[in-house]
Amino acid sequence: MWMLKPLAAQRAALGADIMTILYKERIQWFQEARLGMFVHWGMYSVLGRGEQIFSRDLMPMAEYAPYAHQFQPAADWAEKVANQAKAAGMKYVVIATRHHDGYCLFDTRTHNSNAVRTGPKRHLIAEYVKALRSAGLRVGFYYSLLTWRWRGFWSPERYPEESNRSGTKCASRFEN
Repeated sequence: MWMLKPLAAQRAALGADIMTILYKERIQWFQEARLGMFVHWGMYSVLGRGEQIFSRDLMPMAEYAPYAHQFQPAADWAEKVANQAKAAGMKYVVIATRHHDGYCLFDTRTHNSNAVRTGPKRHLIAEYVKALRSAGLRVGFYYSLLTWRWRGFWSPERYPEESNRSGTKCASRFEN
């Protein structure tokens, strides 16, 4: 489980001064690293038209959802990403673990639209982390809080209970 302690709990455990030092060290590392890679990749890759298909083309969910079963990454995809990043001089790689289409590259308890329960039947983020660490690269994650699967995204006035659902769920997990 990749759950971070709430920042308040970290500060209480380590002390505010140590947290300030750790923060400054991370910022300094990031500034010195200078070059990293951002990977947008998921079930939308099957169509080869970018990650905005569901939104830009207004593709209905019933038409979009079956592509999850066609998403079949090669067994060595993560090693290829790591090798390409290292060869290009990257110091870190950030991957979209869930884009706005709501498809997750890891298993989730919130819905079945994820890589473990559809096409790949694998935890792609675990593969990614292992490959990057083996290559000596830092690991980063991007996770989209909003999802186009929620009716509240498209029509917040009709579905106000869904329009801010992600932020509320996330915040509630980290409250003291």
